[in-house]
Amino acid sequence: MKRLLLLLLTLAMLAALPVVAFAQDDDPLADAEALLEEGEFEDAVEAYTEILDGDEENVDALIGRSEAYIALGEERRALADARRAVTLAPDNPDAYIARGAALLATDIDAALEDFSEATRLDPEYAEAYLVLAQVYSALGQGSQALANYDAAIEIEPENADYVYARGLLHYNMGNLEEALADYDAAIEIDPDNADYYFSRAYVNFDLGNIDATIADDDRVIELEPDFASGYLNRGYHLWSDGEAERASEDYYQWLLLIENSRFELDPIEGNSETLELDMDEGWSYYVPFTAPASGAVNVEVFSPGGLVDPVVVILNDDGEPIFVDDDGGFGLAVNIEDYIVGEGDFTLVIGHAGGGSIGRIQAEIEIGVTFGDV
Repeated sequence: MKRLLLLLLTLAMLAALPVVAFAQDDDPLADAEALLEEGEFEDAVEAYTEILDGDEENVDALIGRSEAYIALGEERRALADARRAVTLAPDNPDAYIARGAALLATDIDAALEDFSEATRLDPEYAEAYLVLAQVYSALGQGSQALANYDAAIEIEPENADYVYARGLLHYNMGNLEEALADYDAAIEIDPDNADYYFSRAYVNFDLGNIDATIADDDRVIELEPDFASGYLNRGYHLWSDGEAERASEDYYQWLLLIENSRFELDPIEGNSETLELDMDEGWSYYVPFTAPASGAVNVEVFSPGGLVDPVVVILNDDGEPIFVDDDGGFGLAVNIEDYIVGEGDFTLVIGHAGGGSIGRIQAEIEIGVTFGDV
């Protein structure tokens, strides 16, 4: 697991770094760099190899090919290229970044030494401090990570991504006020980045600032109207604040945006029914029912194995969402008690929220009776 984590971290780290070589347009090196940036890693390897066939001591090509090899999971080849780059250019900090990245999955201490050497060679190399911060953060060494984020931000104080990354670390460490300050600063620098508002909403919610939370959720949806998790978050925040009817619109939008399989079930007959259903990512079940004028709806949905986070939205006869429950029961279970829908035809939409989507669920449904009468 740690190896996989560090490999994923390496790829994220490389994506954050700038292209290391300096090339003119229409130069073979520029073409190779473009392929690397576009994620065409196999083609990038071929392009860098062609350059090295003509100039085996081209340090920039060695570094670039090393990055491409890492993305392809070929760490040994990546390490060979990076070691060659360090040998040819022992004063080039990018060579140490490349070698550290190649070592990351197998020798974390050596990788950290290389990243630190890059900062020693160039104390103003903000990206090198960022890499160190990311690695220390992944290792759970928060104080070291913060120190390196601080160094990167001191060099590039207007880099919103650095400030935001430090805010994420503060949040994960439980430093809510510090996280909020960093998210505020990142938004001031870049007010159109939905990720920043998305994360700030979590902090505001944890701090009990519900109005600020919803305002952040609104901004996320304004900036990214097709971002499903934006609706899920706002729905959950509204539901947690007792606004189940308003929240139902967001939850239903979440279910529609993630939906890849819809199952239309037969209408419920009589006063009660038990359903055993399989759930998977993006699945939803539509269960029609008819309610009398004075009857209540009671619904409990739970995952016997605890692997699914169920959610239930009630639709009226026009297909409009009118009520939702997410975690009203024990743990992640749905629990709707004595909700009066009024007389007419309705539909229960049974789907999943963000806490788990694959597994077996059981739904206990009572229509037209007050809870406990059956």
